[in-house]
Amino acid sequence: MIERAATYGLAPLNGSAPHVGVLGYTLGGGLALLGRSHGYAADRVIGMDVVTADGRLRHVTPNGEPDLYWALLGGRDNFGIVTAMEFGLVPVGRLYGGGLFFDAAGVPGVLAAYLRWTATVPERMNSSVALIPFPDMPGVPEELRGRRVLHVRIAFAGPAEEGERLVEPLRAIGPRLVETLRDLPYAECGSIHDDPPVPMPWTGDDVLLGELDDAAIRTIDERISRGELIVELRHLGGALSRPPAHPNAVGHRDARYLLAELHPGAAHGPKELVRALAPWSVGRFLNLMGHGEDAGPEQVRSAYDPADLERLAALKAVHDPCGTFRVTYRLP
Repeated sequence: MIERAATYGLAPLNGSAPHVGVLGYTLGGGLALLGRSHGYAADRVIGMDVVTADGRLRHVTPNGEPDLYWALLGGRDNFGIVTAMEFGLVPVGRLYGGGLFFDAAGVPGVLAAYLRWTATVPERMNSSVALIPFPDMPGVPEELRGRRVLHVRIAFAGPAEEGERLVEPLRAIGPRLVETLRDLPYAECGSIHDDPPVPMPWTGDDVLLGELDDAAIRTIDERISRGELIVELRHLGGALSRPPAHPNAVGHRDARYLLAELHPGAAHGPKELVRALAPWSVGRFLNLMGHGEDAGPEQVRSAYDPADLERLAALKAVHDPCGTFRVTYRLP
């Protein structure tokens, strides 16, 4: 669908991994690759066909079944089985995008410099920084093999010349191991994060953050300097912070950053970093909080503003009073 839309100079609000299933991604909010520029994927939904717990097939729109529309977009699959979805596209044909890879040990201060930089950029600049411990094995690019790398990801929805100028302060941080920034067609947007297209043996959690001070940066630096942890910090704000034309249940729009913590193996890890960042937390984002114990009642509750959680619980009692939909992110 991304390729077909691109022929008209249009794009959906897909995430950093375009191969992820569109329904679960969107119903959970849909943190888009171009989120700062255009908002959440859920904000662009026009209508849905939904089978509810009473066996009825309903066509849900902002004006027809507005309560169910509101609850589904952010409440995920607690309210029915979505069989079809219609959403609007945005006018994007090309991006200035790619990444800058720094040696995490050899170039100190990347995180602090990145955070200072995010305070200076326009909404058309979408970015994140990820700590990735690359294994020393064949198939990994030689420059990255066996290193702990800080990967700054860039998706600028504007002219390449302007993107080049805006990114220049990041190049001044220090020597790069690799740089992949270029003008590219939107159909190749998945190459920016280059997320694996298959399930991986990782589990984790996330936390939505307000403004980050020096103490927060030290907290992150101290905990990412050891172990096999993968951490990503995404810059939010911009269009993500504004209410959509048609309200939905996606919460915590005042968050400035999202931090996702992943650790290897099937067992549930300690999630030390997420817990250590509690003083700066404004909540969680539903789609990235993991599964099982990682998505328990307290975690799911933290994804919503209190008034929205109360409204979701009331609508759950109306549309699924017997708890027919026993889902991963079950409302507490």
